[in-house]
Amino acid sequence: MLTADNNSSSASARAAVGIFFSSPIDCLSNFRFWASPYVDFGWEEYCTLDSAHSDGFIGLYAASYDWSGNFTGTLIEQTISLWSNSSWWDDANGKGSSSGFSLSADFDVDSDHWYALWVWCGVDSSADGLSGTFSGSAADSDLAVAVRAISWELG
Repeated sequence: MLTADNNSSSASARAAVGIFFSSPIDCLSNFRFWASPYVDFGWEEYCTLDSAHSDGFIGLYAASYDWSGNFTGTLIEQTISLWSNSSWWDDANGKGSSSGFSLSADFDVDSDHWYALWVWCGVDSSADGLSGTFSGSAADSDLAVAVRAISWELG
């Protein structure tokens, strides 16, 4: 995700993959879910007397719905920072990867609702542009995630 070359700009992206779940048990039960996705990321900021910012995250998200399909609440909104950087004077960059980034969360479920469970991720980049005579900035963020499985346990 690259900011515009000559103008001040920002860019954001989000992606999610997941499963749906409904409890087979009539009483309130503890539900735990987890995943270990592959993560690969890189970011760059180019700066001369102008600001640039880049950040990326991964996490789990869970929402509940009634049986009519109406949203009833966000149960988990986990965001684990993979990087967050702001530059003003000098160029900066970074990269990283994990073959199994460990994510887990738990909450209570009941048979009156169904649940959407997602591994989600996102990136944000912002910069002032490269059109200045003596100043300018640009930012670039890349994030690749592969979710092999989402596992769960009803307790």
